[in-house]
Amino acid sequence: MTIDMHFYTVNCQLLIINFKKNMPAIIINSIEMTDKQKAVIADKFISVFSEVSGVPKDRIYLFFNGFDLNECATGGKLFSENPPKNAKAKFNAAEWEK
Repeated sequence: MTIDMHFYTVNCQLLIINFKKNMPAIIINSIEMTDKQKAVIADKFISVFSEVSGVPKDRIYLFFNGFDLNECATGGKLFSENPPKNAKAKFNAAEWEK
């Protein structure tokens, strides 16, 4: 599943961790997000997954892999050299978060 979030894309993986009962895990790979963004995404992803699958919300795990700007590149340039203008992420939170 991918969700376009302004400039960057969130790539998700779904793992089933087998304990006594299946416990789904969602993994989000994206530019490093603020805690506020993570909270909104966690709520929405877990809510939808629970609704569709019937798995209780407290049995669904969500993990974030956030990448700094020097760990992402496009057009042959690191984002730290040329930050994406449309992105809303941790690196520019002071500009858009209020």
